Amino acid sequence: MTILRNCRRFKRKLIENECIIKVTRWKSNNKKHQSAAKKACEKSTTPIKGELNSITFHTQNLVMSTHFLFTNNASLPFKTQCSREKRNQEAIQLAVLIGLASQICTLTVEKPPKKSNVTQQIPRVVSLDFGNEVVELGSFVKTRFKNLLDNSYRTETERVKALRIYNRNVHVFTNNYLIDILTENGFFFNSHLSKVSKNTQRIEYFDQVFFNGTFFMSLSQMAQRGKALCNFFNETACKPSNSVLVYQDQRIADILKVPKRKSISNFN
Repeated sequence: MTILRNCRRFKRKLIENECIIKVTRWKSNNKKHQSAAKKACEKSTTPIKGELNSITFHTQNLVMSTHFLFTNNASLPFKTQCSREKRNQEAIQLAVLIGLASQICTLTVEKPPKKSNVTQQIPRVVSLDFGNEVVELGSFVKTRFKNLLDNSYRTETERVKALRIYNRNVHVFTNNYLIDILTENGFFFNSHLSKVSKNTQRIEYFDQVFFNGTFFMSLSQMAQRGKALCNFFNETACKPSNSVLVYQDQRIADILKVPKRKSISNFN
């Protein structure tokens, strides 16, 4: 217990080849504790006892050069690269979902609220037209999270924070809604939810896509095709403020490598 009070443990998750490696570092004013922890990291062997009493301390041979699938700038600081990797993954994932949704309905999209030069960008979904039904997704999410913007704020910092939470919730809701729509139309996503957040909803991440029980897309394929879709949306499809992605747009189907239309007649 004395050692636990004198030490602080920091954990950082690194992702390499889809494996999560836990790095544990110890800080202590006691030089004996520092020496014991240092030896454990260097030897990478069995737990150390004695000075650490009942504490079990496991280490592994760690490779610090992690692989970032959605961010290619290796010169960035590690924390910055992790942040951009997450934002790029979410943008590319949503681009793939919009592309797949365009194969089962017609979508109206609008330009993102602001331009970003460091991470991928995607348009916002305004509506989905299924032929016999139109879902006004844009107005629905604005109404749902309107209370975040209607509050009175004492400082500019509070207003900016509320706007950031609002935009985050709109993004997450759109992502999760499109996954539900596609699941009802024959798709299956090997997915998991993000960790619990106090102010925002939990986003659903996926690393594999199936259609009618057949494997369709892996994580690396999603990264490659999603980046191409982001470029397509920003350079071609979303030049006007509002644009329409027509049902079964062949350009999007070619980027996603969707099977020929004869074999996807049951998409709609």
